[in-house]
Amino acid sequence: MQLNSIVQPSVSVQSMNKSSSLTNETQGKTNEKKPISNTSKIIAGTAALALLGTAIYFGIRGKNTAKLEAKFQELINNGEMNETYLRIFKDTNKLNGEEFIKAAYNKLADAVGLAKKPELIIKPHQASCKSSFDSIELCLGGLKTKADQFNFIRHELEHAKQTEMMYRAFGKDALLDAYAQRAITHLKMNPLYCSQEFNTSKFDEIPKEKLQLFIEKCKSKLVEKTGFLDEIVKEKGKILQNTPEYEEAKKYMEAARNYKSPGMLNGINVVSSYFEQIMKEYKNNLLEANAFREGENIRDMYLKFSKLINKYS
Repeated sequence: MQLNSIVQPSVSVQSMNKSSSLTNETQGKTNEKKPISNTSKIIAGTAALALLGTAIYFGIRGKNTAKLEAKFQELINNGEMNETYLRIFKDTNKLNGEEFIKAAYNKLADAVGLAKKPELIIKPHQASCKSSFDSIELCLGGLKTKADQFNFIRHELEHAKQTEMMYRAFGKDALLDAYAQRAITHLKMNPLYCSQEFNTSKFDEIPKEKLQLFIEKCKSKLVEKTGFLDEIVKEKGKILQNTPEYEEAKKYMEAARNYKSPGMLNGINVVSSYFEQIMKEYKNNLLEANAFREGENIRDMYLKFSKLINKYS
């Protein structure tokens, strides 16, 4: 962990080493001072700079600086903290509001390894958000704490990564077909939505030609957003068959075709057991299960980080 890369105090490694006087005594022979190797000087200087950087950055004094760093390292060694996330937490610790969100988003997008970052759209007062191939909406109305914001950002970035993989492996038509299938599932689950789109609330009564027009309409709304994904393919190339990435993308594509969400029940009354069943299917869908896992992981890590900062400040 190189804290000196976060804060660069105006102290050189050489000047710090000149002020130290380390000696080695030979056993029972002499008090003669031995020269310190260049390697030892660099290690000692780097460690000192790291602790000084932490102290300046977080406003922590004295022995608490070393204790805090030791606790961070303990969490990393125990697998309770991701070192990249820790760096991001430190870099954004003194930021707030939209400045924090933009910085956290950009740094996490880089950490995830996205070829292109979807546009971040911040909506300060809304609680319900939606994302697309080329954009991610973040609604602050339902995200009051930094822990919640880290959770949401990482969750949505995982979806962006999944979409990127599916598009690189299977292309435009397959991805649009999967999203059209999602719309059909919505029609089947929600009679109100079905009646809004057609003259019947029963899916089985929709004429085939009208259903086909509906599908094409759904795809056309998304086609203009696939240019963003085309640029990713140009940069990263296609995912080849018989590779671990391809097999992972294949599972994501299957999950996209079989996607259900509680939002598909909006506007209708359903028994609680059915709602709970759909919620369970939603959370167990591979796309969501992985996104929830990544979001919850970073939230839990940030809470540990914040707890230590408050304890040693």
